[in-house]
Amino acid sequence: MFGAKISQVNYTYEVDGVPAWTKGSSLQAQFPNLVTALAPTAADKAVLVATNDGWMHEMLFKKRGG
Repeated sequence: MFGAKISQVNYTYEVDGVPAWTKGSSLQAQFPNLVTALAPTAADKAVLVATNDGWMHEMLFKKRGG
């Protein structure tokens, strides 16, 4: 795309040692994605761009002026 090599990746991850206070309803109301992000096993996807320094997340690539 636009002369750059890109790849979409799908991945799963686990978050260990989540403090109990993150499960509070007021915090979760302020940050609705927190429930999904801290699930025992979560899934997500990202677009990566190949650079001279290796693969980089598209948002970081854009911040660096890519």
